Amino acid sequence: MAAAGLLLGVDIGGTFTDLMLFDPETGSMDFTKILTTPDDLSRGVLKGIRTITEARETSAEEISSAIHGSTIGINTIIERKGARTGLITTMGFEDVLLIGRQTRPRIYDWTVGRPRPLAPGSLRKGVRERISYTGEILEPLDLEGLGESLRHLKEDGAESVAICLLHSYANPSHEKEIEKAIKSMWPEAYVSVSSELLPEFREYERMSTTVANAYIGPIVSKYIEDLEKSVEDVGVRQLLVMQANGGLMTTKDAMTKAVNTVESGPAGGVIAAAYIGGLVGRGKIISFDMGGTTAKSSIVIDGKPLVTTEYEISPLEHGERIVKGSGYPIKTPVVDLVEVGAGGGSIAWIDSGGALRVGPMSAGADPGPACYRMGGMEPTITDANVILGRINPDYFLGGEMSLDAQASRRALAGIAGELGVGIVEAAEGIVMVANSTMARSIRYVTTERGYDAREFSIVAFGGAAPVQVVDLAEAVGIGEVIIPPSPGVFSAFGFLVADVVHNYVKTVYIKTPEANAERVEAIFMEMEETGSIQLDVDETPREDRRLDRSVDMRYIGQSHELNVPVPSEIREDGLEEIVRRFHTIHMKHYGYSMPDEEVALVSFRLVARGIRSKPAIEVKSTRVGDISEALKGSRPVHFADGSWIECDVYDRELLNPRSLFQGPCVVEEWDTTTIVNGGYRAEVDAWGNLLLTRGGGA
Repeated sequence: MAAAGLLLGVDIGGTFTDLMLFDPETGSMDFTKILTTPDDLSRGVLKGIRTITEARETSAEEISSAIHGSTIGINTIIERKGARTGLITTMGFEDVLLIGRQTRPRIYDWTVGRPRPLAPGSLRKGVRERISYTGEILEPLDLEGLGESLRHLKEDGAESVAICLLHSYANPSHEKEIEKAIKSMWPEAYVSVSSELLPEFREYERMSTTVANAYIGPIVSKYIEDLEKSVEDVGVRQLLVMQANGGLMTTKDAMTKAVNTVESGPAGGVIAAAYIGGLVGRGKIISFDMGGTTAKSSIVIDGKPLVTTEYEISPLEHGERIVKGSGYPIKTPVVDLVEVGAGGGSIAWIDSGGALRVGPMSAGADPGPACYRMGGMEPTITDANVILGRINPDYFLGGEMSLDAQASRRALAGIAGELGVGIVEAAEGIVMVANSTMARSIRYVTTERGYDAREFSIVAFGGAAPVQVVDLAEAVGIGEVIIPPSPGVFSAFGFLVADVVHNYVKTVYIKTPEANAERVEAIFMEMEETGSIQLDVDETPREDRRLDRSVDMRYIGQSHELNVPVPSEIREDGLEEIVRRFHTIHMKHYGYSMPDEEVALVSFRLVARGIRSKPAIEVKSTRVGDISEALKGSRPVHFADGSWIECDVYDRELLNPRSLFQGPCVVEEWDTTTIVNGGYRAEVDAWGNLLLTRGGGA
């Protein structure tokens, strides 16, 4: 899958498209930011490729691989702009999508609603067939009834079809027959097959995932196909796609498994944060990504991002974004992150009760915040930070884009009037509300999951994060903030350090008294054979392969499982060790364990990984040693305590690895601005990271 030449990371966000170009031979990295072009995303990508290659005095033909991540999949679901989707399922189970689970976002709210199914009732068709949980065919597939259902879907304007039969994870034969029938009579339809996408039990989650894949599949496929052609036309040799699990896949896989791309852009940032955490020797990292539209929080333990198969996507009209039961379950592996509507472009507004709110609506790239001079009129977080002196209007994107501070003041005037305060107080309120929302997301991935946030360092990136992250760290109690080099394009860097990843799952319910090492080993060996064949297709060298096993386990009678790592080879006493691990993990998650209770192995999982060489971060030798030469001047900045302080402003490009200075101050670079609060010490480490620690200086 890898080829010699330049590597390009492309991260398409709601406001900016970020590109990072890496030369494996020299270790040099170049980057740029281009305003996202919502009408045609590839147009912004091509503009970015031209910009970055011209600056480097090279050509697109020298790029061996472009690695791409975006939010097109998740946005299609959030905005409900997907394909008209039909569903073929076992007769009697047509309304599983509507019924869902008992879980509700607000348990005592009788008026709470569920998001509307992505496959409407008129397009959900049941067919006569039945397979048992052991895979035995109890009733053959009714092909005549199937044909009638497919004709109805086609006549009713369906563009894609999801196939999800009861217990197809145990025997996929009926689903394969249905897929064959669709391709025969309706070849233009996009088809999503649950036994290929997610051969796992729990029909609601499997059906929701399969339908979501069908819903976004035509849009994502067309987008990737067009983008691949566009970049190949300019000379790029290969396009790879970032997955939501933090790994890479081919464009072909991305088209058939579109749901695997739902959080591909944000996943790149988490992978990059894990990489930085490993460089600086921090075992517990909070990845915090604040871009133009949203803010994302995740955690990394010992270099490994947490990955979940219990992810939900909520449509815009539903409102709740970080509460279980509020959206569509996606059961495929996703980097475990929490996303809130608090990006630089998030719009401030007054609710019906007169309270100040921020987000989730965003000004996006068009028209953008009011200060962008592109017609935006709504007050945003970026406008508030301009008013508070945190962002220099004359040095946005290194001075390439000039901001209009007066437009920001005009945009905030309405809110200030409604609140009965001045413009500065309104701006301060906007930042405080946004910080409160983001602090909630960090507590959700730490405190509410049994982790002490105070034991973590926070890696902050995205164009907006360094401006506010110290205030946020103060609110949560985090003592160290790490600002990596080029934080505004950091997610694109994450694409360059990601590996090729294939996930496999097989549900086989086995109680431990009935299990033996030979049976369990046989299940994993079959999965490993499949993974190895795929890595052969990827042309991954044998020495660069890694196969990681795990199994979902639970006590008999429990409703949900915990994932337990499994050794690469299970010997006779291996099952006892796996069970001991389960008890330990159960204690960590729930505060108790029951060693005398029977345990069941439920779903077996394998991650087949192709390890790719990683670009090394090197500090430029041209940086000067005297910190005074990095001093650009000073300007007044408004801080959370309500004070205006005249702050020194430093040019980050001129800070050397031994630079050490105290807050309050400002550090500017091409793609972002870092605000260092009073009481914090700033230091540049050997890799060019800016380390901010509480407890140094006045």
